[in-house]
Amino acid sequence: MDFSPGLLILCFLVCSVVSQPGISVEPRAATVRQGESVSFRCQVGSDAAESVEWKRTNNQALQDNVKIGPGGSVLTITNARPGNQGQYRCTVQTAAGRKSATAVLNVKFAPKVRLTPAGPLRVRMGDPVSVECRAAGRPRPKMTWKRQGSTLQLVTKEANDANIIQWPVVHPEDAGVYICQAENSEGMTEIKVELFVEGGPWSPGGFGQRHGDDGGGGTHRHDGVPGQR
Repeated sequence: MDFSPGLLILCFLVCSVVSQPGISVEPRAATVRQGESVSFRCQVGSDAAESVEWKRTNNQALQDNVKIGPGGSVLTITNARPGNQGQYRCTVQTAAGRKSATAVLNVKFAPKVRLTPAGPLRVRMGDPVSVECRAAGRPRPKMTWKRQGSTLQLVTKEANDANIIQWPVVHPEDAGVYICQAENSEGMTEIKVELFVEGGPWSPGGFGQRHGDDGGGGTHRHDGVPGQR
């Protein structure tokens, strides 16, 4: 059978594309708990790899707990930590060209909490004050505020991934220790801040007590923000 030159050229182009090696990373995505280990394997098609290179897609350097196995095809992360989260790109050079594939790592970890300002807080009676609680964690933590010595959950404001406790007008009985709790499936973390009210006494025995609060440790919420009258 005779083939025209145009058909031969078309076949050459199509066959060249089909014969190029495919590349994949297994698994394409992985989720581990903090402290666990995980490996990603870079797999190439029929052509032998001349070189294999692993990089993070954000161009950050591989951390000290990330190791590349002999031959470069396997990337292993031991004792995974939150900083290991992200995408990893495997790039392979073969005789047919250069190919890349990526994998995604998620690390589940207990909440890490910080307060702004950190305290202790010294506020003049009648002045406003607020404290912002932020928590990092995976899964995303749920944050709540309570007063030390009370199980009552305080009403707070949420804004920009922060949980904010506010006193529009500080009263002497607002003095005390307040606790921000952050919880997810990996654990619970809490952090405390102490509020001193200048110009009014601080009564440690009054933690969690407000007008009409019998201190019985119920599960109901306040009807207003702290310090609001």
